[in-house]
Amino acid sequence: DILINDIFLEKDPFGNLNTISLDLIIKNNSKKDFSTFDIALVNDLHSSYNPSIFTDYKNSLAMKTIKKGENVSGILSFSVDNPKRSHWLVFYDKRTHKPLAKISVDNAKKDLNIQDFTKKKHKRKKV
Repeated sequence: DILINDIFLEKDPFGNLNTISLDLIIKNNSKKDFSTFDIALVNDLHSSYNPSIFTDYKNSLAMKTIKKGENVSGILSFSVDNPKRSHWLVFYDKRTHKPLAKISVDNAKKDLNIQDFTKKKHKRKKV
């Protein structure tokens, strides 16, 4: 089970406004452990983006393993080519690399009532 609590756009370490950060709650109800390297953000052109390791959030999920039955919450950030495109958060099977779950980021924006994603500014607590 995956819940997207918030979505925000940030600058990458080079000053480009192209990093999509997702505040997530993940309940691993599967029978498998997976790491954040098994998660990607995929756009409507099928380009895939792995979680960024350039995050300075105290509750970052980057480089973590989520064990079966474990509940975790935190932030995953993805540096993308074009943040205005449609994106899906995809969880892959570690062994076969087949998608296990696919969550629409655009639907989450609608649910969270985010009108203009590229202009939304958040003040997040960093480390």
